[in-house]
This record gives sequence, structure tokens and C-alpha cells, in this order.
Amino acid sequence: MTSFWINVWRKVIRRYHKFMHDYNYILYRDCLDAQMKITLFQKMIHHRMKIDENS
Repeated sequence: MTSFWINVWRKVIRRYHKFMHDYNYILYRDCLDAQMKITLFQKMIHHRMKIDENS
């Protein structure tokens, strides 16, 4: 039973990071401010690493 909840939690975390990666990508694509683009790009990298880590 414990492994079931662990798998559910991993899927939730992975889905969260996927959503946040996509959200930051949309903001990054539409952003005109250079400093904000750098920040959004770093957030995208962070969430991509977490997606790959939880795979």
C-alpha cells in the first residue's frame, strides 16, 4: 500500500513540474524584459531537471 501512495505522490510532483515548466515557457516566450527572461529561463531549467529527476 505504501508504494501505491509513493507512486501517486511522484506522479503529482512530476505533473506539477511539467505544468510549471510550461507556464514559465509561455511567460518566457512573451516577455520583453531581458532580466525577467533570464529569471524565467532559470525557472524552466529547474523544473525540467525536476521532471527528469522524477522520471
